[in-house]
Amino acid sequence: TRRSSDLALRLLAGVIVKDHRKPRDIAVAGRHPISKELIGKAKHHILQVAYDALDKPKRDLLNLLAAFRNPMSHDALAVLNPFAIEEELDDSLDDLIDRGLLFRSETHYDLHPVVRQHAYDRLTDKSNVHSRLRDYFAKVPPRDKDKIESVDDLAPVIELYHHTLRAGQYDEACDLFYDRLHNPLYYRFGAYQLIIDLLRGLFPGGEDQPPRLKNESDQSWALNEMANSYSLSGQSIRAVPLFRMATAIYEKAGDKNNVASGRSNLANTQLILGQFHDADRSLRKQIELTREIQ
Repeated sequence: TRRSSDLALRLLAGVIVKDHRKPRDIAVAGRHPISKELIGKAKHHILQVAYDALDKPKRDLLNLLAAFRNPMSHDALAVLNPFAIEEELDDSLDDLIDRGLLFRSETHYDLHPVVRQHAYDRLTDKSNVHSRLRDYFAKVPPRDKDKIESVDDLAPVIELYHHTLRAGQYDEACDLFYDRLHNPLYYRFGAYQLIIDLLRGLFPGGEDQPPRLKNESDQSWALNEMANSYSLSGQSIRAVPLFRMATAIYEKAGDKNNVASGRSNLANTQLILGQFHDADRSLRKQIELTREIQ
């Protein structure tokens, strides 16, 4: 993609500028031809070259920065400062920027998604890092609900959810999502793909398995939330198995009201997909249940 090509060129420029033998000499580029793939199985793809050119403290810093989900303020990233003094942190950030590995706006720092994944894969003690960041974002005062005007205003809460989840606290993350993110994301902003991306973390075993939550009612809620978001974002085929799993949990619990509601959701999705025979069975089951429970 164009973004990946731009990043590859930026990284190559950083390698040229910081080369030990011939700094700023364009001839250095000849040692690092750019392929169509920014990363891959090649031993010396440009991202790996740029990463390996860092000394260990800066590699460790980059790995730590990759723990963030969203662009980070200086105050937030300072929580993970691995250096003895702040000036070393600032110098290292400047060096990462010069090398094309880190981006900076007026107020925040960010990583290209490919760089973020590459560095995060090399981050050790992930749970402890996310726990420290969870504690930091838990102290950020919540914004008044009436003053939330965009998804960006929810960034601190999304970051708190991200670190709670990555720290292995699935139930706490689900409660946080329900209490502070569900209504604005689903009903106000219609941010269905973002909901899917966030809730996906509750399914570490894959979406063909129930979410890793202790309470079955929470499992069924998360399944329905994912399924509805898939359906509303035009991915109905991915919603069907999630609706089925949620309904199975309700049936096991004897919750006929929610079974009927689940059958309705399932039928509507099956109709969209042209699965008329299956939709007919789902609707007949719903009618049967609603008559039974009046």
